[in-house]
Amino acid sequence: MYKLIAAIFVMSTLFAPFSAGAQDRSNHVGIATIDIEAIYLNSIVGKRKIAELEARQAALQAENDQIRDDLIAEEQSLTELRPTLDVEAFRKLAAEFDQRVQGIRRARDAAEQALTSDAQAAPNIFLTEVRDIMLEVMLARGADVIIDRRFVLLGTQDIDITAEVIARVDQEFGSE
Repeated sequence: MYKLIAAIFVMSTLFAPFSAGAQDRSNHVGIATIDIEAIYLNSIVGKRKIAELEARQAALQAENDQIRDDLIAEEQSLTELRPTLDVEAFRKLAAEFDQRVQGIRRARDAAEQALTSDAQAAPNIFLTEVRDIMLEVMLARGADVIIDRRFVLLGTQDIDITAEVIARVDQEFGSE
């Protein structure tokens, strides 16, 4: 009996909003959904930020490749010098080379980590930059809250404001 009552309660709670169309909506809470990732990936300013990060990544890779090529050439020169140097002199040059390589490796790792951190932070920074636009669209739609679309189990497309926010972001920031 308890299970039947619980099932009726759950069903009435789930389906009550669908049958309440004619009821007073003064306590209505408007909900809008949004796909933050789509806004970042598809807006002009988001695409620009992604392109900047990709350009930085390509430049860093080019620098790394050049440094690697230079170090390989230097190592080859050192190897060719080996027969002309006494053991102690060669050891000293090899140790200096190794120390410099280790320093370069640490610096390059730090540069890569900085770029990774920037890439990870970029979507959150972008979200902060477009927050006011999202708020304006939310209020214009009569919504009280915006929920990430990934967390919506059931709803209509009418509550999704992603395309509208992208259009507004492009309008506001697109030409910068």
